[in-house]
Amino acid sequence: MAPNYRYYTHRLASFDSQTISVVPTKGSRAAKSITFTWPHPPTFGATPRTLAAAGFYFAPEQGSGDRVVCFFCDVGLANWEKTDSPFEEHYTRNEDGCPWAAARCSLEKDRVKRGKTFIWKFSSPSRIPTDPARYNVRLRTFKGWPYDKAKGHNCTSKALARAGFVFAPDDDGYEDMAKCFYCDRELSGWSPDDDPL
Repeated sequence: MAPNYRYYTHRLASFDSQTISVVPTKGSRAAKSITFTWPHPPTFGATPRTLAAAGFYFAPEQGSGDRVVCFFCDVGLANWEKTDSPFEEHYTRNEDGCPWAAARCSLEKDRVKRGKTFIWKFSSPSRIPTDPARYNVRLRTFKGWPYDKAKGHNCTSKALARAGFVFAPDDDGYEDMAKCFYCDRELSGWSPDDDPL
């Protein structure tokens, strides 16, 4: 079964290793396979965990051994440097075209580490969770939400986006997993009479 990169665990697993077939060139007779592993050390800002959280899966190509692609918008990035942040790079390059970049990656700009915890320090009123633009970005992540067509179900994509959630299914059978990036909570198993707020 092909991986579903909508799932964080599948994106993370893609960094274990990738084998690709290389088309024969004029001077060679047969195709060959090349196996890639993530080439950068854990001291880089772009690690498998940070890349998967930012929406990327590992998709190396010949000549681009650190290429990654977003599961939502298909933007590919390569040539990572030590101080690059996957969240910042994704947001900067495609905030308008990718709901994941706008909903998830943009938040890293507003998280400030204070001791061992993080606090939110919003750079403008439009960055606050209740702003209509934030709601619209979260709503766009709910493509394929299972309860939008369920008659009488309170937990529609609009209700969850209004409550601050994004759609984040996982491969453990939680196809209705929703996540709040502000408090880092994930909820699933929504009943028709649940109130997302």
